Amino acid sequence: MRISSTAYTTTQNIRALRRIHRAIIRQKIGLADIHRVYSAMLHLERYVDRLDQNKP
Repeated sequence: MRISSTAYTTTQNIRALRRIHRAIIRQKIGLADIHRVYSAMLHLERYVDRLDQNKP
């Protein structure tokens, strides 16, 4: 996986926060882990966007 140094888009930020919100509600992550998980979710959203761009 290639790491891009560009800024995250607003859409990617919102999707990442939405995923974290769902995980907190379902008690999958604790409040102490939010910063670490947010960073990972941002990377995931960027990766998903790149995969969607490569679809035929």
